[in-house]
Amino acid sequence: MIYHRLIAPEGLAPTTIELADGFQLAVPADGIVEIPHALEMPGDTGVFEPVDRLVETHWLRQLLDLGFRQLPRSGSSGGRPAAGRYPGEMFFDETLGRPLWWSAGAWRDADGAAI
Repeated sequence: MIYHRLIAPEGLAPTTIELADGFQLAVPADGIVEIPHALEMPGDTGVFEPVDRLVETHWLRQLLDLGFRQLPRSGSSGGRPAAGRYPGEMFFDETLGRPLWWSAGAWRDADGAAI
C-alpha cells in the first residue's frame, strides 16, 4: 500500500483532526502522519477490486489546506526505489545519511554523482 507522508505546520501537533466522512486523524507530537493512497478494503486481499479514491483525495486536500507539507520518501539503501517517479524527486537514504535526487536515469547526490 502506498502512503502519503505529511508533516503538520508548527504548533498544530499533537492534535486530532476530523477529515471527510468523519475520519479522525491523530497527529502525534512530531507532527508526522501517513494517510493511505487507497482505502483498505476488508475481504480477500488476493482479489483486485477497484477502489474509489475520492475520500483520500479529500483527506489530502484538507491537510494541505491546513498547512501540512508532503515529506520525501526515505529508507535504507537496499529499500531505495530502483527509479524515481519524476526528475527531481527526493529520497532520503538513511544508510548513507543524506538526500538523493532522481536525475538523468539515476539517483544522484548533491554533487550530481550517481549513487
